[in-house]
Amino acid sequence: MEELYKMTLTLNFMPLIVVAVGTFLGIFFKKYLFSKLKSFSDKSSWQGDDVVINAINSVIVFWFFLASLSVALNDINFGEPYNGYVSNIILSFLILSITLTTSRVLLGLLDVWSKNNSSLPSTGIFKGLINASIFSLGFLFILQSFGISITPLITALGVGGLAVSLALKDTLSDLFG
Repeated sequence: MEELYKMTLTLNFMPLIVVAVGTFLGIFFKKYLFSKLKSFSDKSSWQGDDVVINAINSVIVFWFFLASLSVALNDINFGEPYNGYVSNIILSFLILSITLTTSRVLLGLLDVWSKNNSSLPSTGIFKGLINASIFSLGFLFILQSFGISITPLITALGVGGLAVSLALKDTLSDLFG
């Protein structure tokens, strides 16, 4: 009876152990392997690789945590509708972190490109449009992961964008001119 209790206790703590090991692996990867990659990118003359490394560096442990949490939650049964909700929430956090990382990478690469190409400076409105586009796509991916059909939304946004662009044609040409 005591062995059964110990085995049940071990099984109850197994998801916590998986999450702890996954997070530890993320910290190890960031501290040792990713730092080697970062030192290699610091030696190169192109600043774009530094932008990518710095953007990924801030979320690498979080990605390992989400992966280990997803693996650990496969062993736990919350009930039929709740298992899907939990996996969708984890996927939403992953999509949000990838969206944030993509935004950091693209805006950083835009800054690097604008420093090297002085004919087209990196302006605030252009950065805002890039950020809005990236986060809109991320939001649409999150909606799609929850099973919400985004096709009507994309259609309505396309028609609305066309109507606004035709109505504000002169104003927008002056703004971008």
